[in-house]
Amino acid sequence: MEEQEKDVEFLRGLLTRKMETGEDVVLQSDRAAVLRNVDCPKAQIHFIILPKQDIAHVTALTPKHLPLLDHMMELANQIIEKEELPSSNFRVGFKINAFMSRLNMHVISDDFCSEYMRRINQWNTFNSDLFITYQAVYALLLTKGYIEPLSADVIEKLRRATPVHCNQCTFITGNFEKFKAHLDYHWSKREGERERLLRMGVSNLTPSLGELHLNGTRSNFCGAAQPKQFPFTLHSNVKALPLRHQPGILGSYPPRSLNMNYQKSNHSPSSHKHPDYKPIKQVVKESQKTNANQAGDPPSNANAKQTVDQAQDQPVKTKPFVNKKK
Repeated sequence: MEEQEKDVEFLRGLLTRKMETGEDVVLQSDRAAVLRNVDCPKAQIHFIILPKQDIAHVTALTPKHLPLLDHMMELANQIIEKEELPSSNFRVGFKINAFMSRLNMHVISDDFCSEYMRRINQWNTFNSDLFITYQAVYALLLTKGYIEPLSADVIEKLRRATPVHCNQCTFITGNFEKFKAHLDYHWSKREGERERLLRMGVSNLTPSLGELHLNGTRSNFCGAAQPKQFPFTLHSNVKALPLRHQPGILGSYPPRSLNMNYQKSNHSPSSHKHPDYKPIKQVVKESQKTNANQAGDPPSNANAKQTVDQAQDQPVKTKPFVNKKK
């Protein structure tokens, strides 16, 4: 029994030891370090940010830790900018029931397509109230001054909650194997779209086409509802423009409905006519005339009128009346 407890404590300190030795560290400062999750990533892209200050877990945070959280988020932004996915495809936050013995912030892509995503409780850890976003933590520390922990019964209930709901569409199932296949389908579809953009040469616009915030679940193409957001955004110096307003892609000229000062003038599109321009009525009349000439040059309207007048001047031939009844 004591050996098992020692093994558990050894595993709880794994991330701290990696940070101290520099193993799997991809970015660090004097206050925090970013580690790539190579042992058991739960998505295609999964990083973990640890503070060098010894803080046990998220519920141990206080308002005095807000500057540290700001710094950790700056590191998260730097990591996301190096990835090919837009920032709207990432979640940044904390497990309320974290296993590790030190506070750790997850930067994870929302595909959750990984061979290590094997059980429902692992999915629920990142897709229920067991995962609290960075924005929510920051807001709670500002307003309440603390993060309220969940009871063991509530945690266990959330971990075993079923059926599971897809975070990218309305798919629901109680069979986790089918659910994993469904997540694989979403990822392959996303990869296909990314490859299509690469072929078009517009892959560099991908980060600016989505919503530049990391607030848990987000609106998606399947019509899922947008959750309530906290007033925290990422990449505030980048303006997310619709694709039709991206210069050089579909043209930067705005639609007429957006141009309130639009008036017909010498510079309006309708004033630029081709030298051979003809009204549509004239084209139709000329076409009819050409067809008539090809059919045998029938008499013109004037000749036709003269023929009718001559027929009217001639007397009408009638037969004499004969009374057959006698």
